[in-house]
Amino acid sequence: MKTTVIALSCLTGIAVSFAAGSAGGGKSVTPSPGVQSVGVVRVVSLLLRLSEAGKLGEAVKADQGKAQAELAALAKEIETEERELTTLKATSNDYLQQSETLAVK
Repeated sequence: MKTTVIALSCLTGIAVSFAAGSAGGGKSVTPSPGVQSVGVVRVVSLLLRLSEAGKLGEAVKADQGKAQAELAALAKEIETEERELTTLKATSNDYLQQSETLAVK
């Protein structure tokens, strides 16, 4: 009885090993060179896109800085004109002209 169990266990182990070997279980897991080169191309293209996006981000920040400087200058100009407007009489022609130009800004 013991001998039969041992013999069947050995035969089962051999059959399982043979099935795993024919199914590709014994093959190496390293990818083929074609797959590696495609992966490298994708990584390089991602890095190129990332660097382009960084350059575009810097350009946007520069444009944003210019726009903020223009808005700050315009705000100072409006404040100056508002101060000058307070020095004029409300019924004068200069007051009306300056208030119209201030409203346009």
